[in-house]
Amino acid sequence: MRSAPSTRPQVVCAVARQRTGAAAPPAPAAATPATVTAPLAVPRPATALYEGEQFDVPHTAPALHLVPQGPWAEVPGGVCAPHGFTAQGLHAGLRAGSTRADAALIVSDRPAAAAGCLSANPLAGASVAHTREALFHSQQARAVLMLQGQANIGTGYEGQHDARLAAAATATALGGDTPADSPAWIDPEQVLLLSGGQLGERLALDALLPALPGLASGLAAGAEAAYHAACALSAQGDSTTKEAALEVPLGGYCAVRLGGMAAASPSGVQAVVTCDAAVDPELWRAMFQRAAAASFGQLALCSGDCLNDSVLGLANGSAGNPPILEPTGAAAQKLEAALTALMQGLAKEVAWDGPAASCLLEVEVSGAECQQAARQAALAVARSARVRADMSCCKADWAGIACALGSSGVPFWPADLVVSLAGMPLFHHGRPTPDYASAQAYAGEVLRLASAKRSQVTIGIRLGGGPCSSKAWTFDQVFASEPCCAFK
Repeated sequence: MRSAPSTRPQVVCAVARQRTGAAAPPAPAAATPATVTAPLAVPRPATALYEGEQFDVPHTAPALHLVPQGPWAEVPGGVCAPHGFTAQGLHAGLRAGSTRADAALIVSDRPAAAAGCLSANPLAGASVAHTREALFHSQQARAVLMLQGQANIGTGYEGQHDARLAAAATATALGGDTPADSPAWIDPEQVLLLSGGQLGERLALDALLPALPGLASGLAAGAEAAYHAACALSAQGDSTTKEAALEVPLGGYCAVRLGGMAAASPSGVQAVVTCDAAVDPELWRAMFQRAAAASFGQLALCSGDCLNDSVLGLANGSAGNPPILEPTGAAAQKLEAALTALMQGLAKEVAWDGPAASCLLEVEVSGAECQQAARQAALAVARSARVRADMSCCKADWAGIACALGSSGVPFWPADLVVSLAGMPLFHHGRPTPDYASAQAYAGEVLRLASAKRSQVTIGIRLGGGPCSSKAWTFDQVFASEPCCAFK
């Protein structure tokens, strides 16, 4: 992700100052609290904090281009880049022992077509259950409340009640006491929820509810407000925020914008995508499902499905484009291609910043007979503990990749299999490539350079002569508490 110039004042945490050698700003007088004005967050007086304390995640792009290139342009603004969206984040006191922002809100100025891909795990948290129910009953939504601190997983009926209460309080903070027939009124079911953090803990409503009016009053458009929301969504160990935005020409003088942000916590991956295109709600949901499957669905951060995985998308139609109604039309295809690219870029950012990661691993499978087979094979290699352990040791070896493919359930002929690492063939047509030692040494050196620069390495796999391909992303470390293959 490449960050564009912003008018936001530079916010640098103490760790970042140590890395750059920059002088620390003078400490403010203890008796004089910071003046907080819009579009900055407005914390509760009891927890008034300086901006640098709440928003301490560096807004620094990785040193590589993560959003796939295409007929679109990257623009600043994150989730606020599309017209009609405002956002904000602040510290409500949800994170134990932290002053980082932990509550964020994204709001559309009008009802927006809503889509979501949610965890199918039976033990998914109350926020997932609330959002799934809201999307089932309505094709539209107005706001997304994001919380980081308590995942609200394994909390029973009390946790579900907490989720409904948080959504209702958010709707009240946004719409005030307006009557239900007023355009300003917001139905609590049009407030979607994301929550991440500690498992088995209920939402800290005593801290959250008093903070919601200040969060709503601080809503603003622009890159600064989007950055504040991204800080609140970030997990405690994140080294950067994960944001991106694209502008997509649809033909003539018409262009629409897409924005997004994402983060991963022990409870799963949470992401939000905003769009200002006018698109049929059913069509938006269909293209969003396909884009999510090709992006976050191919993200291997653990050995299975996480409990609170939630990826949400809102399209409010404020761009003024002719409504996109036909799935086979040129406008729909351009929008879906850009949506897929944006979400793939966000997914790659999450993998790039994985725990103790030193480089991003991209597994690219081609020559499969069907799309499902290509995705299944790519994910099998990305989830393989042996493959990631080899990569973390800069060991270029085709054997671990072949083991993962063989146990993936995808049929292929060994004589057709080609395995390469960083473009260097290691296995070709059923046997190691000629001069395997030189090829292994070259690929190992590429791995060492990529790890030193926190860059990207591609594992290339060709299964045969089929027409389908897919990619998956992970990082070069074994997942927590995951055993490696004993036969190495």
